[in-house]
Amino acid sequence: NGAEVRDLSITDASITGSSYVGILAGRVSSGATIENISTSGSATATDSRVGGLIGDSQADVSDSSSSATVRADGSYSYAGGLIGNAAGSIEASSASGSVTGQIYVGGLVGYNTGPISTSSATGTVSGALVAVGGLAGQSSSSVTDSHATGDVSATSGSDAVGGLVGNMNADGESIQRSFSSGAVQVGSGDNSNYIGGLV
Repeated sequence: NGAEVRDLSITDASITGSSYVGILAGRVSSGATIENISTSGSATATDSRVGGLIGDSQADVSDSSSSATVRADGSYSYAGGLIGNAAGSIEASSASGSVTGQIYVGGLVGYNTGPISTSSATGTVSGALVAVGGLAGQSSSSVTDSHATGDVSATSGSDAVGGLVGNMNADGESIQRSFSSGAVQVGSGDNSNYIGGLV
């Protein structure tokens, strides 16, 4: 608690593990502050919770970026270009690498329960099954002044696929002054539901 990581750049990293995989850290607890960090390279989880910056974060993250390629092979992937699973806030941050997984896959964050503001994702996102989005796969908090421009694709039979957010399920939460511009495509067939250009 109270830890701070600031003003750091990690380049051309290659990180592989089972779960909780990130170029900066696999897991960061609440009370920590992550600010002005950049990463590049690749992060791969054979199971889940993987991000270009952090695999699982309860910290507040700001002014940070990742261009890393991110991949998770587990069914519940929690894969994000910046953070796999985020409980803290994300502000003024971005991800530009491609992200591949199955459930909870997003260009910036796979699954977030903290607010996202003034942030972006530009990489392609590929998922399967449920909750695949250009910015966030699953969001249970607000998204403000943020955008996604990468193409989003999912296999036939996938549900909750969106250009910005795949699935947003919290009552009272909102998306404000945000947009998506990438193509959203789901595999052929008539068994996919809840597909949208934004959500």
